[in-house]
Amino acid sequence: MKHAHKVVLAIVIVLGLLGYSNRARADYQGYVCQASYTNALLNANAYGIFGNLWLQIYSGTGCTGTLQGSGYICTAGATNASCSAYPIATQAELLAYYQSLVTVAVNQKTKVYVTTESGTGNIKWFNVDGN
Repeated sequence: MKHAHKVVLAIVIVLGLLGYSNRARADYQGYVCQASYTNALLNANAYGIFGNLWLQIYSGTGCTGTLQGSGYICTAGATNASCSAYPIATQAELLAYYQSLVTVAVNQKTKVYVTTESGTGNIKWFNVDGN
C-alpha cells in the first residue's frame, strides 16, 4: 500500500510541474481585454473554414496596463499569414476556446499565458490560469 501512495504522489508532482512548465514557456501573459468570434460558416474567410477568434491581452485587468499582444486563433484551412501553423481542427474546439476566453478570462479577470510561434509571433496556444 505504501508503494501505491508513492506512485500517486509522484504523479501529482509531475502534473504540477507540467502545469508550471507550460506557464514558464509562455511568451507573454496578462488579461484578456477583448475576445471576438467570427463564424466563417456564414462568412467564409482566410482565417479558417470554421471561423476564428481574435484576442487582445493587456498586463492589467479591464484593458489597463500595457498591451502584451494580440492575434488570431484560426481554424483548419486558414491561409492568412496571421494564423498559426497549428490551427484548431473543429468548430466545437474553437467555441470551447471562446467559452474559456470570455467566461473565464474576461468575466472572471483570470490571467492567461500565451505561447507564440517562433519567427512569426502568431498565437500558437493559450492557457487560462488554473487550468
